[in-house]
Amino acid sequence: MFDVSLELKENESVLLVGSNGSGKSTLFKAIFGLLDIWEGSVEFENQILHTPKLKAPTSKLIQKD
Repeated sequence: MFDVSLELKENESVLLVGSNGSGKSTLFKAIFGLLDIWEGSVEFENQILHTPKLKAPTSKLIQKD
């Protein structure tokens, strides 16, 4: 999913419609914290609920005899 923005007003209802594999379930999983997000954030009432997870640090040590 790329460049998703969703803003709802109080008492507003939204119907999310899309074909299989279009990302409906993925969007809800990201909103409710069931899916790690790698960019952006999920906010509710101006508070950040979820932020990107940092990838595990990696390092390499190359030795030459």
